[in-house]
Amino acid sequence: MEDAEKTSMASRIDDLIQSGAARQVNDILSGVGAGDLADLLRLLPPDQAAAAFDLVPDPSICAEAVSLMDSTSRFSFFKVIGPARSRETVRHMGPEQSARVLGHLPADLAGKLMGALDDRRKEQTLRLMELPKKSAGRIMTLDPAILPKTASVVEALALLAQRLDRPPVIHAVDDKGVFIGSANRGRLLAADSQDTLDQVVDPSAPRVHLSTARFEAAVKLFRNKALCMPVLDESGKPVGQIEPDAAADEIADGGSRHLGQSLGVTVKPRGYSLALGSWTARWAQAGGLFVLLLLAVGAGWSILHSLPQAQALQLAVFMPLAAGVALHQGMLSYGYLSRGLATGDLNSNRIFRLIVEEIRPSLRLGLLFGGVAFCCIWLMIADPWPALAVGAGLFVASPCASLTGTLCALLPVRFGIAAFWAPGPVVGAAGAVLGTLAYLFIGAPMVC
Repeated sequence: MEDAEKTSMASRIDDLIQSGAARQVNDILSGVGAGDLADLLRLLPPDQAAAAFDLVPDPSICAEAVSLMDSTSRFSFFKVIGPARSRETVRHMGPEQSARVLGHLPADLAGKLMGALDDRRKEQTLRLMELPKKSAGRIMTLDPAILPKTASVVEALALLAQRLDRPPVIHAVDDKGVFIGSANRGRLLAADSQDTLDQVVDPSAPRVHLSTARFEAAVKLFRNKALCMPVLDESGKPVGQIEPDAAADEIADGGSRHLGQSLGVTVKPRGYSLALGSWTARWAQAGGLFVLLLLAVGAGWSILHSLPQAQALQLAVFMPLAAGVALHQGMLSYGYLSRGLATGDLNSNRIFRLIVEEIRPSLRLGLLFGGVAFCCIWLMIADPWPALAVGAGLFVASPCASLTGTLCALLPVRFGIAAFWAPGPVVGAAGAVLGTLAYLFIGAPMVC
């Protein structure tokens, strides 16, 4: 459903609720999915949102819609609908949804809502909530289809027939319960009915561990085009699985719209989240740039003001050259790493190695730019010291900007940080500013 259509539907629901046409609202909401319902509830005034929520015929859709809200909107919505309706909503959530919802609520409210769960789901929810918030375990489901390696293909297909609402994948384990591979329904149907799972499963099937970052696990699922992916504990035993819906939500919550598009995932900002392209994110970008530029202007002015006028003018004349070189290097490193991480050609776990691999060519390019600038300026003004100052400044500015672009590409994927920055306005400006400051710090002592 398009945003304009949602806005129009929300306005119509608001009018119908105020006019008392509850049946018409019920008819409209009966065909709305959980994601669209979450957006509609956000667009409606609080009282009308609570009334519309009560008119949704499917309680499981209500529960999923609440789980899709951002934490701030969800907390406010629980206060609007009241404790009884909140407990009923949580009662229809699965362990993964309830863990995600309750984990972002104040402890007293989370404790009250936890009482709505039966003992089994309460135990599963608490088990998930005890995991680190950024681990892959926080987005996994707890009931993967697991069979021993000696099970037959017929047994595996029979189990999948009982789980039509789940991904059609069987995970096989050895005698000690350690994961040995996975097989989807197509692979099972192509095998002989007398074959056992150890003969059919793919031993190279993708898998992650509980310690894997949740954002990285989500990217890995789509990068491998897997129907689902097992989550293993320290001993290699499957304790859950990550499914496409949870992975897509994680990528959406991380704000990496460009990454989601490169993986074939349709993502969009929800609620008031700082997603890439939202107005909140743009204001955050503008504020960050303003602070960065303000600090840069202050630092640059203090450096130039401390120099004699002639030397300060010599450095200032070539500042655009330093900014251009730094802008080029920062964007080059950011673009290369972003593409590599999105396609899986680069591993975000090897942060130090990736930084070194990016700094090394930037030093060579900095040496080239600095050497050419040194020769040209020396020929123009016949004074080696200003030429050396500019050349050395460019040599240092290049790796500084490259480091900036590298970290901007690595941090969101490696640590699950929301990607607030867009490549052009933030990465480019940050690289240019830091590169120019490095140029001034190195060049100033040489022209004195």
